[in-house]
Amino acid sequence: MSELNGQATLEAMPDLIPPQDITITQDVTPEKPKKKKRESPSVKRVKVTHIKIDAGNGRIKFLACDYFGVIRSVISQVVTSKNTIGAFEWDDKSWLVGADAESVSQSKQRIEVGTTTGAKVKYFHLMVLGALASHPTILDEAVRVDGDRKHKKLVIDIECLALARGEDLLQNLQKVKEFSKDGVTYEVEWRHFIASPEGFGAAITAHKQIKELDRQARQFHVLDLGNGTITLTPYNCYGMKPLAGIPKSGSGGGVIAIIDKFSETANTGDGETIYLDQLRKALERSKVIDDNGQKRYQAIVAGSRNDVGANLATALQDWKYKHPATRRVLREVDDVLLDGEYVFCCGGGFEIPPVEDFIRSQFPDSERLIVLPNPGTISLLGLQ
Repeated sequence: MSELNGQATLEAMPDLIPPQDITITQDVTPEKPKKKKRESPSVKRVKVTHIKIDAGNGRIKFLACDYFGVIRSVISQVVTSKNTIGAFEWDDKSWLVGADAESVSQSKQRIEVGTTTGAKVKYFHLMVLGALASHPTILDEAVRVDGDRKHKKLVIDIECLALARGEDLLQNLQKVKEFSKDGVTYEVEWRHFIASPEGFGAAITAHKQIKELDRQARQFHVLDLGNGTITLTPYNCYGMKPLAGIPKSGSGGGVIAIIDKFSETANTGDGETIYLDQLRKALERSKVIDDNGQKRYQAIVAGSRNDVGANLATALQDWKYKHPATRRVLREVDDVLLDGEYVFCCGGGFEIPPVEDFIRSQFPDSERLIVLPNPGTISLLGLQ
């Protein structure tokens, strides 16, 4: 090796590879062939409307599209369907459901659900349509058929509260393939149907409470005082959700029976005749009054402004002792409380202060009889 100024020259290094002969290689992993994405066929999305409904003897309560509504359980077949709340056309007939159905002048047929045997099942489909026709926005959920603004379709999932067999309710509901309102025809597809026991929303609320009241409890009961019935239902509370047992139902022992007794006591003697609708209103706005430590009931009749609260107190006593269904169910409540179990109360009857006060007074010093908040609507709203 020669040296030039102390540095080795390239020419003096024969053992080196000339730059032009150098080959550079890289370790390259071959790319895997990309899998082609499978093109899935276009899926047409279906817009589904969800509704929960409690079609009771006295009121139809419904919850859909973040709106809660209540209408009276009265159905009228009318001469023509007007652009009003609760009005619709079905089966080549015009119908009206709600409070207006009571006072409409041109009615071919009027059905008071609470006083007509079997009406909650037989006319269930009309009650549901009445709820749809009374909802302010639910029909906006309908999708146009072939772009026709006068022909739309609703796909509905429905959950209802009922003592009746769900199969019977669904069979009547499936009679409805389409209906019309305000000049628009709506096709209806009942996609899913669930029937839960009456008072089930209240049971869900009670189930949460009892876990705080008594962690060892295995069972509680729901006392539901509705328009037509008074029902005591046992629930197993061991699991994550309450499981209903066989209800003890007092058919005919509901608020209607109280009004009947009220009419008997208020229409004695030679005084004014007070009609059932007047007494119903008087009962709904009745109060419990404290007069210097003495409790009394106040129930004012519209028109005469007479206070028939004393007659109401007598009527409630008669309702308990003279109505077999009421007497039997209230005796069952007493047995449950004496056994140390909890009874949670719900239903429209417990919205009336004198009725709640009277029932509480039948079980003195019982801390296990609990009236749930908003008792008239908790059975439906509790399903949320």
